[in-house]
Amino acid sequence: MWKVLLVEDQTIVRQGLKVILEQDKNIQISHQAENGQQAIEIMERHLIDFIMMDVRMPIMNGIEATRKIKQRTGK
Repeated sequence: MWKVLLVEDQTIVRQGLKVILEQDKNIQISHQAENGQQAIEIMERHLIDFIMMDVRMPIMNGIEATRKIKQRTGK
């Protein structure tokens, strides 16, 4: 099963994506975040197989968060 971190600032969009993605029995939305900073904090504490990240978010956008996650994980 794929553990997915879903990062989206709009609650209704995040909920809709969760419903759609979890129709696949191999996908589990294990964590959710509202901005890039929260995504980084989750990645530091949990094993995640896949991140679905919005680009435009408050506090830290998806591009900046992705760069930081890549730096910290070495991937």
